[in-house]
Amino acid sequence: MEFEPDPLVAEVMEKLARNISLKIRLVNLLREGKVKEATFNRLFESYSARGERWMNRRNEMLERSRYDLDGMEKSLLEARINLEELEIRKAIGDASEEEYQAKAPAFEWDIRWIGGELQRRKGEIAYLGDLTRVMSVEAAQELKGMAESCLGSLDNLVEAGTVSSETAVRIKATLEEALDCLKGAT
Repeated sequence: MEFEPDPLVAEVMEKLARNISLKIRLVNLLREGKVKEATFNRLFESYSARGERWMNRRNEMLERSRYDLDGMEKSLLEARINLEELEIRKAIGDASEEEYQAKAPAFEWDIRWIGGELQRRKGEIAYLGDLTRVMSVEAAQELKGMAESCLGSLDNLVEAGTVSSETAVRIKATLEEALDCLKGAT
């Protein structure tokens, strides 16, 4: 079953993916000497502030879904146990057919509904954890390669005086965060 994200979840992931792409491409321009550090810093600050908001929203959604998942798993287990107990009680004559007919449909409905909701939450967690859900694997691989290249050349840029050490520290943190988000792109 293919997961269809909630429009808000999809928007957050699309905006986050775009933001990560913009930051990596901007760092790459700096690395290639196509933008001055002062101009880079102004743009980078703006992109970083927006990126932080999108990342926080994504993390909040992940946290909420993971929290909900735990409660739902407990509720699903409880409904299954209740149905099994009812079936056993009916089989041994401790529950009447009327009691079974009254209670079993509710337990079965809980099992179906909670099971479906669990699958949706697991899909949402997978979706929120993988940027290739909102960008092509090729684009993610390209960004990952670019970020790794930029990260690898940061020390040389500082030594050459192209980039200040303060800027390099901010770039490094941003690239590491981006690479973490792109880890699914192999």
